[in-house]
Amino acid sequence: MSLLCSCWRWHKNSEFSQEEHVGTVSTAQRKDVLGPPSKSDMAADALLSTLEIVAETIPFPAVGTAVKAAVRLIEICQQARESFEQADELKERVRGLSLVLVQGLSGKPVEEITDSLKRDIEQLQEDLHYIEEKLTDILKQHRILVILFKNANEEAVQKCLKRLDGSLSSFEFSRQVQNATVLKKLENDIETYYRTLQATWRNTEEMKRSIEEIKAILRNYNPEFRQEIKSTSRKPRFPPRSRIFYGRDELVNNLAKKLVPALNDTEQVFLALLGTGGMGKTSAALAVVEHQLVLERYGASRFWVPCEKATSFSLLLDILYDSLCINKKTGQTLDDILTELEPPSGKPALQPYRLLLLDNFETPWNLDSQREVEKLLLELMNISRLSIVITMRANQPPTDQKWEIELIKPVDAEASVRIYTEIYPKTSTKGLYELLDTATPTRLLRDWRLEGPDVLTTADDGADNMINKSIALSIDKPPMSKSTDALRLLNLLAFFPAPLPHEHLAEYWVPETINQLKAVSVLSNTALVELTDATVFVIPVVRSYIVRRTLQPDLAATRAHIHRVCCSLLALHKSSPGDNSYVADKAFILSQEVNFQSIILDATSEPKANVSPEILEALLTLSWHQCWTRPRLDLVEHTLSVAKKALNAKYEAESQACSAEMYFLLNQFDQAIERVSLAHSQFHLFTG
Repeated sequence: MSLLCSCWRWHKNSEFSQEEHVGTVSTAQRKDVLGPPSKSDMAADALLSTLEIVAETIPFPAVGTAVKAAVRLIEICQQARESFEQADELKERVRGLSLVLVQGLSGKPVEEITDSLKRDIEQLQEDLHYIEEKLTDILKQHRILVILFKNANEEAVQKCLKRLDGSLSSFEFSRQVQNATVLKKLENDIETYYRTLQATWRNTEEMKRSIEEIKAILRNYNPEFRQEIKSTSRKPRFPPRSRIFYGRDELVNNLAKKLVPALNDTEQVFLALLGTGGMGKTSAALAVVEHQLVLERYGASRFWVPCEKATSFSLLLDILYDSLCINKKTGQTLDDILTELEPPSGKPALQPYRLLLLDNFETPWNLDSQREVEKLLLELMNISRLSIVITMRANQPPTDQKWEIELIKPVDAEASVRIYTEIYPKTSTKGLYELLDTATPTRLLRDWRLEGPDVLTTADDGADNMINKSIALSIDKPPMSKSTDALRLLNLLAFFPAPLPHEHLAEYWVPETINQLKAVSVLSNTALVELTDATVFVIPVVRSYIVRRTLQPDLAATRAHIHRVCCSLLALHKSSPGDNSYVADKAFILSQEVNFQSIILDATSEPKANVSPEILEALLTLSWHQCWTRPRLDLVEHTLSVAKKALNAKYEAESQACSAEMYFLLNQFDQAIERVSLAHSQFHLFTG
């Protein structure tokens, strides 16, 4: 049932209760009933309406009926406050019992609700009906009779309290009320309900304060929730600069001045640092954005976007979203980014000066979706007071806009010697100068050609010929040619677009037949992987070469192994919010979400791919993970499409349910209602 429908029903019931009560109370009481509700009353009503919504999702209808009866009973108690002293106590007892009932059964399948518990719930319905009749009879009494029979009325209420105590003792799950996860879920439901009420009662500030009081209560009960709320604030991050950085001072100073022109000249600068790989474009760019002049102009509004992991347009958007610390969450990542970067409406002067560093931009630029990437770049360039710096392995900038172009050249001989001796302190400085004076790039190129591989010749197949031959030079010669383990490990790593932790590589991914230590050492020596203390990574251009050039039987075997391990890991970490292992499982999936998504998409991208139930389960696990962390629609829609093509009714229904929850969290209620209806119908067909 949609939240909007619940809001309508809540208003309707409230109006009916007031009209019915007008005929049975005095003029003074009518004024009290029709007056504005107190903060505590509004907060309690929000809580009860939320409980009604949650109760209707429990697959035992008697629960929803009981909660509705409890809501009516609480309204009667509110009206009868002046008739007997224990009305408030009875009201709080009913509210507490409703909370225990819903929290204990929320999320349980009907098979787990025992017959004895069903009987207890049905008995609770009868008790609430009995109490409702008793209190209604009391309210219908004339005021004189209320005074005369006050003691008798109080005794009747006392009997009602005892009946409720008996019902409460029947539920063994009351201990779950203090469970922190349940409290957090309840807080999320109340916040969602509050947002809907805010749209209806836009000018009611009293309601906002009431909901904030409920949130404060929940935080007091759950310190872990308080800590998680505080930890959500994010700040732009930059990688640490290398301490070995020589020969670029003049370049850095000149580039910093270009980024900080006179304010009356221009409010935007577009700077492209271009050149071949290994020239130090990233190091120079990081030095520029940390220059004092740049700090004074842009301050904390400087953002580093590592584009080397952006192996698809959607991944580029995700990386941009995280790097810019965007807070808006509608599920439309591009719209969220642009909306938050745009200046306040009609007030461009309030826009801060911001600097965006798109590092290694050649990765997304060389994708098949180049038009989408170009459109994104142009939209960013149209945002006032947003300056952009890009680094690319290229000789031309990516668009026809007016770029300040800087081709990064090699450092001079003196700086080269300082860099080399910093890395290898025992090296003879004199010998290095002699080598630099004699071994010119031209001679090195001639020697390379004499050895055979024409690595710099452009063939008919275009620009990738030079790149492929450069990579082949490392792969086809020692030490790679003498190490089958290194080649097998490189084939395996080519399936991971993001850095992979060493411990994960050893524990989960590498077969026992591969000597990992030797293989990693060879790959490091040939510069085919990037190693840190914690991770190993293959750059995109090498990954692409390996996937395209490896023999199909070998590639198919590696791919099957990767898919199998990925499905197994996701199956081991597919817990839900509230499970004991959920926090640890969420952290594990988050740490490798990019890799898991890439592998699962690889397994399902081919139209004729044979999709196993394990692959479908992995897709669904990852979709639910995104639903519970940062809702976005791309993966769950892909999951639904794959399930339909596989003609798997079970996973199609579960995918519909997941997408319904995703739309609901994104406040797209019409789509949520449509998807949950489809899921409901398909589950009925599937279960017979």
